[in-house]
Amino acid sequence: MERVTFEGKKPQTFSVAFYDLEIGTDPKVVGWNNHKNMKFACGCVHVAVYSAEEGEWRLTTEVSHAYLDVDQFAQKLNSCDLVVGFNNIAFDDKLITAHAGKDQDFLIKRFDMYDDLVARTGIKFVTGLDELAKTTIGEGKTEGISGELVPKMWQEGKRDEVVAYCKQDCKVLFDIFEFAKKYNYVLLQPNKNQDLFGNMVLKIPVDWARVFPEISEESMV
Repeated sequence: MERVTFEGKKPQTFSVAFYDLEIGTDPKVVGWNNHKNMKFACGCVHVAVYSAEEGEWRLTTEVSHAYLDVDQFAQKLNSCDLVVGFNNIAFDDKLITAHAGKDQDFLIKRFDMYDDLVARTGIKFVTGLDELAKTTIGEGKTEGISGELVPKMWQEGKRDEVVAYCKQDCKVLFDIFEFAKKYNYVLLQPNKNQDLFGNMVLKIPVDWARVFPEISEESMV
């Protein structure tokens, strides 16, 4: 994704939604591409608001939200200036549009960390979010829960646990993005490429700060 642009006067604040969703249906049963028949369980966003100060974008506030209604979830994404996910283009966004409709503003202001890393490395199935988080920021997703377990947990009524798991994923996305924005790299162990890379940790240069809009001259004073 290229730099976000605005018509007219450049903004003084910029909101970024780090988002993820969970499903209540086992995709192995209905099919991974059968998004319409997958049950939307919950969607979470970790919204970070940045202010243009002294020539740079500085984090001012952050807050997490959870939604059990897919339309409200999509509405929240539409209201933010940028949305950031992990493999969101191939999965999350398709499920959202299958249930909430294809006419969604967030689709033209989205950034996919996973797609970006695949493009930079040329490695298919380059890494998972948990592995990327552990190697880059030293903290992974929620221990003891995986995406494969979530549909069964949801069906068993463990909805608070599923929402907490989803929120943690969003917070991890935010922490990785903040690290990359500051240091211009991430660390990863290529997933499913053990024969080629072994246990090697790769330092991948990134320029994710480029997605922020240009700062007005007034904020550089």
